[in-house]
Amino acid sequence: MANITIAANAAVIKSDLKVKDIEVLEKYNPAELVLMGGKDDEEEIFSIGLSSGKGSLSPHGATFSKTGIAPQGAATITIDLPNFGSADEAKGYIADKYGVALDRLAQLEAKVPEKVTAFKAKRDALIAQINVAGAGDGDEAEAE
Repeated sequence: MANITIAANAAVIKSDLKVKDIEVLEKYNPAELVLMGGKDDEEEIFSIGLSSGKGSLSPHGATFSKTGIAPQGAATITIDLPNFGSADEAKGYIADKYGVALDRLAQLEAKVPEKVTAFKAKRDALIAQINVAGAGDGDEAEAE
């Protein structure tokens, strides 16, 4: 589940997801970055991706910053906030305005790491099956 930190007039949403993992799925299997819902789970209700800016969050999707990466490669979104009289007001604002989006994001955060791991395992298995003519594995040099 994403962690939210408020500092001055900004909120930084740090995801459990890594930017590199989002990049992998965007390139090879973007459907895994989509949360389906509606009747018979046939409607795209939320998706995640990467952007060159600060990122954004709405009930329909989250775009994480390609450059605003937290330690350990975690994906982040920075949201500008209005001035509030108290920390509780700021927290309430975030809960009211972004609660649905954060819930949907949490649902994807729960499934995406497993999908990345499965994809990487399939890719590694495929690479292991590929032979390159004349590339040898070093056995020829040892035989000489």
